[in-house]
Amino acid sequence: MAGGPRSVRAGRSRVDRLRGTLLRLLAEPDRPPFRLIGSWRGAGDMVLPHVLYVAAYAITGSLPTAIGSAVVPAALVTVYRLARRQPFWQAVTGLGTIVASGLLAAATGTPEGFFLPAIIRSVALSVALLTTIVIRWPLVGMLVGPLLGQRLAWRGDRRSMRAYQACTAVWAGRDVLVSVAQVGFYVTGNLVGLAIVQVLGWPLFAVTLYLWWTILHRTWAVQGSGRPEPRGARGRRSARRHASGSPPASQGRPS
Repeated sequence: MAGGPRSVRAGRSRVDRLRGTLLRLLAEPDRPPFRLIGSWRGAGDMVLPHVLYVAAYAITGSLPTAIGSAVVPAALVTVYRLARRQPFWQAVTGLGTIVASGLLAAATGTPEGFFLPAIIRSVALSVALLTTIVIRWPLVGMLVGPLLGQRLAWRGDRRSMRAYQACTAVWAGRDVLVSVAQVGFYVTGNLVGLAIVQVLGWPLFAVTLYLWWTILHRTWAVQGSGRPEPRGARGRRSARRHASGSPPASQGRPS
């Protein structure tokens, strides 16, 4: 019970840091957006076991040996993160994924089964992302909007809605591409191809993140604000200007 409040405060602190980072990235066009990825060691925690698995299977041809070559390093990395009090959520998540992958490989009796969790995740996320675009509740807006204190106000602003739809489409495109490659390599039993897709997933995410940053920065730079305006806000502001005698921004321009 004593750790509960501390955990909540730590979670809020992480959210506050992420919110501050997002605001700085959008306010400063020269700041690289890749800081949002976090430590590249976390990417290694997720990717290295898959590479070791494929290498061990290629050398020994033994499925149990290959599974052990992936699970043992992932477990050691998780223990190391815990012992050093380092951010370890990626390692813990990765360990859970690797254990599930090993169990599926053992259950199916095929080396390709090790990549089933990654394939299922990519396909499910692709479907979810495309669905949020179709129903006009883009997932990027639902994730980024609350972080920036926008709540759901962005849904009332046409420009912001288009930006979040575009960002979600970029994300969906990345996952659809990965899914098609993974399924193709899985069906043909190409372990090396599956490992290459796993390794390239993080660089592709970095590209996706850069495109998000470009879209959002340009959109909000045009709006002149880091916050979208809810529907009717512009009309109310125009009415206040008219009541005070101030000319609208469009007046005074040469015709």
